[in-house]
Amino acid sequence: MKKAIVTISLGKRFERMVKQYCYVNWKIYADKYGYDLIIIDKSLDETDLGKSRCAAWQKCLVLSQDWSEKYDRIVWLDTDIIINPNSPDVIENVPEDKIGAVDEFSFPTKSDYKIALSRMYKHWSNLDFNPTINYSSIEYYKNFGIECNFEEVVQTGVMVFNPKIHRELLEHVYYNYEEKGLNYEMRPLSYEILNNNFQHWIDKKYNMHIQFLKALYYPYLLELDVDKPSFFNKKEILKLNIESMFANSHFLHFTGATNEMKFLNWKKFINKDI
Repeated sequence: MKKAIVTISLGKRFERMVKQYCYVNWKIYADKYGYDLIIIDKSLDETDLGKSRCAAWQKCLVLSQDWSEKYDRIVWLDTDIIINPNSPDVIENVPEDKIGAVDEFSFPTKSDYKIALSRMYKHWSNLDFNPTINYSSIEYYKNFGIECNFEEVVQTGVMVFNPKIHRELLEHVYYNYEEKGLNYEMRPLSYEILNNNFQHWIDKKYNMHIQFLKALYYPYLLELDVDKPSFFNKKEILKLNIESMFANSHFLHFTGATNEMKFLNWKKFINKDI
């Protein structure tokens, strides 16, 4: 089986982030399980459509490239993910006709997710950010203009694809939905995956969202200002807690906290039990 791990890194900020935190980490995992590692550093769509919205949408075009056809499986990773080097192969047990992903709204359970979400809304409000409120998956889709009764949401930061089967669906999402802000492509892509019954839920450890881990298990970290003077070492506290989260993850997703990737020394986890 020919496999590839793919991401898009556009702009100096993301290029630096991938080079500094992801490339070596991902390469170890890729070599371990026989993946090619493909870092796309040029836009896949130079049209007005491509220029008018966030580059995150272009994950919907990775299966449309000439090189994509030679792969049996393509694993998409967002650029703000660090892999625990002891993790199993993410494509294990994903049927070839399905899209492997984690259900965002049941992390770690549906009731716990609502608790974490409530704490995140409070945190965002403290930052004078006015979040879109959606405590249920139905609200989440509706706020994009999608009317449905799906109780799950595909977290699109980690996905396992079969290019021969899933290319058409991703292209449909890219060319038929508009940019509407929050989470970019995630809501329409999730809807289309579920509507076509392509979803296969993988272990939640493959997409552990650091901000929601904080909100649920370490809520004091949400308001921790590591740069503010203190009698105790706040950076060390943050570092130890991030290492704890990483130890319990396969892939740790730093969405909303990319500035904290520097606190994780993932190399110390090589060859440790997971």
